[in-house]
Amino acid sequence: MHQLDFATRYTYASSDRGIEVPIELRYRNDSVRLRAKIDTGAAACLFQRAYAEELGIEVEAGHSETFATATGSFVAYGHMVEIDCLGHRNYATVYFAKENSFSRN
Repeated sequence: MHQLDFATRYTYASSDRGIEVPIELRYRNDSVRLRAKIDTGAAACLFQRAYAEELGIEVEAGHSETFATATGSFVAYGHMVEIDCLGHRNYATVYFAKENSFSRN
């Protein structure tokens, strides 16, 4: 038998809506804290447009990408930000939805 040990332990609330964790997005000198859903099979990190605007990001200046779902498709724009999740910091390209009606993170 093997045991896995981790430096960070986080207990999340179980719900039908999935696993949510606290994260912080940073861009230049601005930051925003939010709760984000974890999807281990996702090809990209997607966030509401409002968070980009809070960070001072000009959404449409990013790399345009169309994402398809079971219920349709939507456009989002990629930007390089710093992500802090449970004390682990990384730089990554994340996508902010074009439409304000996008309501998931």
